[in-house]
Amino acid sequence: MTSIPPLDTGELYRILAESASDAIVTIDGESIVLSINPAGEALFGYSAAELLGTSLIRVMPERYQPAHRAGMTHYLKTGKRRIPWKAVQLSILTKAGHEIPVEISFGEFASAGRHIFSAVLRDVSDRVAAEATLAANAEQLQGQAVELERQVEEAQAVSEELEQANEELHQMNVALEMARADAEAAVARMRSQEAEYRALANSMPTLAWMAKPDGWIFWYNERWYEYTGTAPVDMEGWGWQRVHDPQTLPHVLELWSASIKTGEPFEMTFPLRGADGSFRPFLTRVFPLRGAHNEIVRWFGTNTDVSHERAARLAAESATERIRRLQSLTALLARAQTLHDIASAVVHEAVEATGAHTGMVALRDGDTGDAVLLDEMGLPDSLRSDYARFPISRDSPTAECLRTNAAIFVGMPGGQNGLLARYPALRDVWDAVGRSAVASVPIRLHDEAVAAMSFTFAEPQMFDAEDQDFFFALAAQAAQAIARVHAFDAERSERRRSESIVEAITDGFATFDPELHFTYVNARAASMFGVAKSDLQGRDITAMNQASDSPFLHLLRKVIAERAPGELEAFGSIMGRWLALRAYPSEDGGVIVYFQDISNRRRQQDASLFLAEASRLLTSSPGYEVALRNLARVAIPKLGEWCAIHLVDSENNRGVPKLTRVALV
Repeated sequence: MTSIPPLDTGELYRILAESASDAIVTIDGESIVLSINPAGEALFGYSAAELLGTSLIRVMPERYQPAHRAGMTHYLKTGKRRIPWKAVQLSILTKAGHEIPVEISFGEFASAGRHIFSAVLRDVSDRVAAEATLAANAEQLQGQAVELERQVEEAQAVSEELEQANEELHQMNVALEMARADAEAAVARMRSQEAEYRALANSMPTLAWMAKPDGWIFWYNERWYEYTGTAPVDMEGWGWQRVHDPQTLPHVLELWSASIKTGEPFEMTFPLRGADGSFRPFLTRVFPLRGAHNEIVRWFGTNTDVSHERAARLAAESATERIRRLQSLTALLARAQTLHDIASAVVHEAVEATGAHTGMVALRDGDTGDAVLLDEMGLPDSLRSDYARFPISRDSPTAECLRTNAAIFVGMPGGQNGLLARYPALRDVWDAVGRSAVASVPIRLHDEAVAAMSFTFAEPQMFDAEDQDFFFALAAQAAQAIARVHAFDAERSERRRSESIVEAITDGFATFDPELHFTYVNARAASMFGVAKSDLQGRDITAMNQASDSPFLHLLRKVIAERAPGELEAFGSIMGRWLALRAYPSEDGGVIVYFQDISNRRRQQDASLFLAEASRLLTSSPGYEVALRNLARVAIPKLGEWCAIHLVDSENNRGVPKLTRVALV
């Protein structure tokens, strides 16, 4: 068989360097640039011609230059490093004068008696920006948590004040009952005391009123009329029902009638309409005032406005729920592997948190410019296909958001009419689903709208600052997740490209972790091992048959320990063939291995050596018997366990060839 020519490592390095996505630079001990690959030119902004032969100092920020010079001098003198050589994060200075954060790994080798240093630089701007964004979001969430805690404390304080006021009111009611009992003794005294009660009730900060034993209300304090905007003639008797919410009034009447019948105190929270037409919740308490014989002579009632307490509680609950949703979304996005996963998580959490009627996330197609639906929730079948792909020139909130890179909130005032005024072409859409408000927010990467999320609501919405901040927080988290998925996709693409190159080479190729477990093996290597690739993945090579005495394992351990390349030609006991192996330390502490089957070459070399030795023996001995005997001794180790040599005697008188043994070993 034809022997495989040796691999041109110089050409291999050139190809790998030129095709690498990371910048690769080599310098000498004076920091003079000796080589730079195309990725390095793109990173620094200089051409190779501008950098070659010049000092690498020119692409370092000034603050790094003294340390670099001192570190190089120290290392060349002592061989000791002052910084790690793997995955060091620094900044470089481009030709345009911009600093770019990079991750650098260093290496060194000797060439023609000179120290040569190599550096592999990776632009980590996106990662640094993403980390900064995550930190900012975390700080924002912390601030929201502090604000929420403050609101909760205020709500608790309001609640305590109300409890104290109610307790004071209860004590006042007890005092009124005692006064009522005393008033039974004299009508004049009772009238005087009743006037005092009214004056006291008028001075109270709550609404107050008095009723006869049958529930007929005959007096309200001034605050009642101020709040309701009514007159005494409107409210006398059972006229108070006019300012009650029709939905809760039946239940109020049921409980109030029961109290009148049993004489038990009444307590309930229900809405009352104010003079401005709006309803606010009031805590209503009614106590019976009894006479000398324990009969009810009056009912005294108060209505305490608890709208602020309820608003504070609802705001606290809403803020808590939204923070929980953001935390849940963060966890979901951390596990997202695809753009659809991201869209699904964002739509679900946003719809649940805001009560939206529908939600959708659309991605801008970089090739066509169209919007492509990633996921939705609540869209009717009649619209789902229409929104699967649509031009961003369409007159719709989502398209406008992508087109203008600006958020859109249409909710109050105007409701559905507001939407129709802004998007008249969507009348059929709004009529079909009955929506009254919409929020569309761009999802930005590098200040460009790469996607948009839109939510519609069946009822008009205020979209206050807290609502908008929540949508912006969702968009920011989605943008980070999209950037991460893009990075994962790019990494997977680069890995597949590298694997296709490795699979195409004729050498066996394998990588091992520091414990010598297979982490990758190409098809050629698997065929040489005689084991399927999937069976080799993660397998410990030291546990394979015939591995204990393999010289190749000793070489691999040496390369891992000394972090220096090595090569060896030897018989591989695991594969049962001669191999030429080259091993290089990897960045993760393991080892990268290239190997070729050189069994045919070794057999040819052994045959040539045997023929040369046989020729020497045949010509070095004066007698042919001695020479042939020596030849037999040499042949046994190569060809078999014993050897006999016979000569044909052509002088036989009978004309029959005769064999004469001249050597037996």
